[in-house]
Amino acid sequence: MHASRFNKEISTMSYDFALFIPDYDVDGIAVGSRYLPENKHLMERYNMEDVPDPSAAGPLADIAEAINSQVQELEENGVLLSSDIALEGGRMLPIPVTYPSAEVAKNWLSELAVNNSLGLIDASSNLVITFGDEDPRFETITAYLSIPGFSRRGLPSLLEYVRDMLDENHFVILQRKDADQNYIQTIVDEDAKQLDAWHVEYRAGSYDQHFALDVDSKDEVVELFNQWLDGSPEFTQHGWENMGFTK
Repeated sequence: MHASRFNKEISTMSYDFALFIPDYDVDGIAVGSRYLPENKHLMERYNMEDVPDPSAAGPLADIAEAINSQVQELEENGVLLSSDIALEGGRMLPIPVTYPSAEVAKNWLSELAVNNSLGLIDASSNLVITFGDEDPRFETITAYLSIPGFSRRGLPSLLEYVRDMLDENHFVILQRKDADQNYIQTIVDEDAKQLDAWHVEYRAGSYDQHFALDVDSKDEVVELFNQWLDGSPEFTQHGWENMGFTK
């Protein structure tokens, strides 16, 4: 059984990630809480002691083989594995790395997960980074993460995570990879009287196309992000204020 901060044996020698095969529900790839201890289904899978079934593990077996064959190359790029990589029960592929290489490993594994439509857990930080449905045309940025994709269904749980679990810097930025200065971003409005108030901004290229709006709930933020993604005409009709930036 792999070492886990959720089991009696706690690893102090490695920083633990895990790639996983997504589950599905009636609407597509299943999502859940970004805070791993509250994501009971993923927790059960992560701690599962079943004998691994390569036939149910999709690309994970091939990825494990590829990683084990590239140890020297990974080290040259700043990723130091703590042990050989092996498929485990729960359709999971644990990837323990050394603590000094954790940040580089997180970026590498995030790219690997998005490119292969896989979920990614940062077990040492109690965080679900990807669910497996991320759109690679976008980049998602928080104070802790830079994900080379965006999960539309995972946005509500991401907003909850930055609002409730981070001590500071409660923001999310979503930007297009193929367009310069084209993004939408939001941050918790801690000065507002409402408990769930957010400040939202978007920029449409040039410096003078930068607009702001205050909303009263996470659900409104989700609606704005979805309208921005869809290019909906309703998006520009919410009373946005031009930020008035000039050169």
